[in-house]
Amino acid sequence: MVEGIAEYTEPREIEKGAVNNVTQEKVDEYFYLRDKLRLAKTLEEFLQQCSDFGVHLERADLTGKPSAQIKTALAKFAQDYFPQSHSVEEQREKLEQVIATTVNYLQSQRSQIVLWVGGSFGKGKISKATTDLDLYLGLPEVTDEFSRRREYEILLGLKNIGYVFCDLVAPTQNILPIFETGRGMAPIRAITNTGVQMDIHALGMKDLQSMHSIFPGYINRVSPLPEPGKQDSISFTGQKISGVERSKTIVENYTKKEGQILKGLYPDNVATVTELLYDPNNQGSEVQHNVWFSLVKAFIFHNDGYIQDELGKTARINRSKISFRAFLKTLWYQDAEDYGKEKLSLLEKKYNEIVEEVAARYSLKID
Repeated sequence: MVEGIAEYTEPREIEKGAVNNVTQEKVDEYFYLRDKLRLAKTLEEFLQQCSDFGVHLERADLTGKPSAQIKTALAKFAQDYFPQSHSVEEQREKLEQVIATTVNYLQSQRSQIVLWVGGSFGKGKISKATTDLDLYLGLPEVTDEFSRRREYEILLGLKNIGYVFCDLVAPTQNILPIFETGRGMAPIRAITNTGVQMDIHALGMKDLQSMHSIFPGYINRVSPLPEPGKQDSISFTGQKISGVERSKTIVENYTKKEGQILKGLYPDNVATVTELLYDPNNQGSEVQHNVWFSLVKAFIFHNDGYIQDELGKTARINRSKISFRAFLKTLWYQDAEDYGKEKLSLLEKKYNEIVEEVAARYSLKID
């Protein structure tokens, strides 16, 4: 422990639901199995990997897309080794407890890390008793070694509030280069002592702060992927394009394919899906606002929402071509049903505010 870090006592609410059978061994096995299943080329290889980790499934158990099959296998593993929620309400309470305790902990340490929550929780729709948690960490550039180690130790101190990290698959030490430069990204994997599976995305604040303005723009992966792989991407006109190459070494903010400009995962998620939880220097809110502005401005352009006057100068915005529901179709979660009612209402309000801001900044009228 670095000198100067305050002792943190875990709140009783978490202790009440905590159990002692979330072991380091099983956390490592869970995420190692997940990576193995993602690389499986055939169903036979998939089933063999499951069997090697004590997960016994039949072909009939595996339906739907590969991602759904992986969830089925991991749910079976989790049932055997981690605490389970018996209802959506119980799982929601677990997630809320983890989030509240994490924010409380970062505040108590006066950490400079910015924290967002995304995924199902961020979009306000928890529909399963197995819903996991997606956290986004904005890591600042820290110039001196002592302060850098202190922030790193603060992050490791999340173990004291129930995090069990998986260094086997995603070493936490990979975030150290991000603190040095404020750039880069590294995954962190963890399961809490209440059985909540967590995907944590550590991103350099400098990359986040420039995400709205750099085209194509990218974030370097601290640790390359084992192979490139493919992914789906969505354009500013709402077209979903499958089979887009995913680089082993970088994560692109935007890319081009089939004549469309496609948005990467992070601009979409940071701006719209995530909820800002902890923002010690107001840098997180600035990042979100700038990315929101960039996405809406580009959406108007790519959907012919700008109208020129007789001199060829952009003078107005055509509201009929840029409805909120049309904008929603350009996000990773494209349908209104993907969001909770409150989240959907907040998104629509934010979108309308940004349209007004775009008009005001460039002295445009709105038809």
